[in-house]
Order: sequence, then C-alpha cells, then structure tokens
Amino acid sequence: MAPRPMFQSSSVASKEPGASTDVFPGNIPKEATDIDHVDSMIAQQMSNMTVQDREQAFLDIHGISPIIEETPEFVSSKLVEMNSHLRSQHRREAYDIAESMNPDYVRDPDFRLMFLRSDLFNAYNAALRCIHHFEAKRDLFGVEKLTQEITQDDLDKEAMDCLYMGYAQYLRTPDKNNRIVAIWFSSKHHESYSVTALLRREFYANMLLLRTNKSVQHQGIVNLLYLLKREAGTPFPYDQAWAVPRLAAALPIRVAAFHMCHDNKWLAPLLALIKSSFNLMTRIRIRTHFGSHQECMSSLQGHGVHPDLVPLSEQGAITNADSYREYLQEMRRQERMFYPRRARIFVPCSHDVLFGKGSSVQTFEGNMRMRQIVADRQQSYETAEKGKKVVVAQEVLDMVRGSSGMFLKQADDGGDYWLEVDSDSARMKVSAAFRTLRLRGK
Repeated sequence: MAPRPMFQSSSVASKEPGASTDVFPGNIPKEATDIDHVDSMIAQQMSNMTVQDREQAFLDIHGISPIIEETPEFVSSKLVEMNSHLRSQHRREAYDIAESMNPDYVRDPDFRLMFLRSDLFNAYNAALRCIHHFEAKRDLFGVEKLTQEITQDDLDKEAMDCLYMGYAQYLRTPDKNNRIVAIWFSSKHHESYSVTALLRREFYANMLLLRTNKSVQHQGIVNLLYLLKREAGTPFPYDQAWAVPRLAAALPIRVAAFHMCHDNKWLAPLLALIKSSFNLMTRIRIRTHFGSHQECMSSLQGHGVHPDLVPLSEQGAITNADSYREYLQEMRRQERMFYPRRARIFVPCSHDVLFGKGSSVQTFEGNMRMRQIVADRQQSYETAEKGKKVVVAQEVLDMVRGSSGMFLKQADDGGDYWLEVDSDSARMKVSAAFRTLRLRGK
C-alpha cells in the first residue's frame, strides 16, 4: 500500500501545554515567519506556564536536570493512567489499526514507557504522542509497517540518499552532560530533498537512536541546527522547517535543548518559523547563537557542547562522512540479522548479490564479494562429485546470507524496487559463477 501524505488525518486536540502537533492550523501562516509576532507569542505562553515548567526548561538546557526516579509502583501507575487516556481519545484510527494487527506490540510496557519518559511522565501528553506516532508511521511507511520496527530496508532511494549524506546525524560522542547531540547542517543539496524523504529519514534515525542508546529515554537529546555559510541563492527551506518539528511531536524523544547557530540576520523569518512550529515545551528550550563559526562554537561550549564534537570544518565541510556511512552500513547489517527480511528492497546493500546484466550489476560490491568467495572455493567445487557440487554452492549462499546479504532481482512489474529470489535460483546463480570462473581459467 502506498504511503499517504504526512499527517493526512485530523490531529488530536490537546488540552495541555506542549501536547499538540498543530501550532498553527493548516498550511504555513504568514505570521509564523514574523519574528516579533513569534517572540510575543512565546512570551505570552511562557507567562501562563508554571514556575516548575520554566525551571525544568532551564535545567534541561544546561544539562543539570535530575533524573526522575522510576520505582515499579510509580511506573505501573503511570502506565495505567496512560492507557486510560489512550482509551478516552476518539480520533485514533492508526493506533486502533496497529492494535488490531499486533496488540502485544502496541501494549508493550517498554514501548509505552518511551512515550512517558519523553513527556516527563505526563500520561496525557504521552498518550497523545503515542497516537500521533502511529499516524506518522502509517502516513510515511504504510499500514503494513505499523507494528514493525522501521529499518533501512524500509526507506526508498531518496530517503536512503538523504540518510547517508550525513547532513543530519546523531553524534556518537555525547556532550559534557552525557547527552546525545543531533545536528543538522545547512546545505543546498540537503534542502533539495523532498519533505517526505526527510521525514522518513528523521523517523528512522530517531527510532534507531532509541533502539541503540537507552540513556536517550532518560536524558533527552540536544538539537543543533547549523546555518552558517549558507550557499548563495539557497532558498529558505520553509516546508522542511514546518514539517520536521511536527514529526518530532510524534516521536518518543524529548528535546532537552535546541541550539540554532547562524551568521546572517536575514535568516530571522526561518528562525521564527522553526520556533513557532515546535510545541511550547520545545520552544522555550531554543537558544540562538549569532556570529562566526568560532563564536558560535564558543557559545555552544557554555551549554556543554564542545567544539570537537561538531564534525564540521570552518569552511563548512562535513569531516566524518566516511565513518558515518560505515556506521550506517553496520547498523543495516545488524538490522537484517535481527529483524524479518523485507518483501521489497528499495536500495540493495553492499552485501547483496544482484541478478541482471550490465556493468552496474557486475561491478556491484556484493556481486564482486560473492565472486571472491566463489574463487576461494573453486578447487572444492571442481573436485566435488556431481551430486556434491550443490553442497559447495549452498555454502557460498549461506556465507552471503550470513553476512546479511540477499539475492535480489528487480521487480517484473517495472517498479523501482528489488525482490529476494528463492534458494534454488540463488544456488543456480552461485553455480553459474563457478562455471564462469572455470571457463575463464581455461
């Protein structure tokens, strides 16, 4: 089933601060880019907040918030309260579909606990975030993925390209307060991607972080938007700035602090839009830093983000692109070993073996790796009795699959995706490689 436009269904109305995904209804309103209007709106909303909420924001920004004590009794009571709020909501179509598909997944206490932690155990807000989560997941990936963990194999080509470019990434070294830093770099190329591709990338990256780093649930993340050295002629990415924060309201990750670095006062409308598009609890955690690269890095250091953490040169070049791609490739390999194989693969991985003709197939990394395995076992294949050659071919097949590889052919219907072939076809591919090597050796 084809994914639908993001958040096509009506948003769930919120009665508490920071719970709604809709800061402004409908499309981007003009006042959302008016810095004076936005600052006035935030000031008015802050005046209505409790002293406790304002103090919590201050502590979060500086990384000195105490961790909530999670006694079994406390957690159990909050889970019961969250479940009550979930049942009381009327607009929960995607949530209900997911629950009918796999109730154990939706009702898993550890799954729901992520949402409670992201909203500091406000059970009402956590319930709304959970409902929005399934709306976003359905709209981005389709109904069939509602109760599956999203992996790289679920991303289409544009989303994968967007992910591997590294213009938005979670740094693997935490800040001085041991919090994970999420960084976005300004780039004309990055901002040329469709909003849907960016949202799919964001959904995947956030859920990957939650799977691989449990401390994020307790401490939240630090967002860093780096807008220095924007290329001449780069238009403001208004659509992205409006959509990504709305997705953030559907993900079980708390933004503890948000830093925006820029060197151009003409960016004020974009900064205003970013502030207005987040919910209130994130807005009050946003800090802007104006100046050169060194000035912004110095300012960030005062908030616990050391300049050495930021993988960016003063010229604006990403310095960890290769290591970041290697990390993603390893994550993909582990995903394939841990989660069920997908029926469709949009972007083959480096361990896959492709069927087809042409230099692009023959020189594909996975095909070349398989030919090397075949070469290493050529002698065993040639000396094996006729009925035993299939055993050697099976060994090669097992090695490819053991490294997370799949034997793929392009879809017959002309679709832009690949399908895994059956084991017999895969063994025939391996046997053909043995025969080709024999002929070349003559």
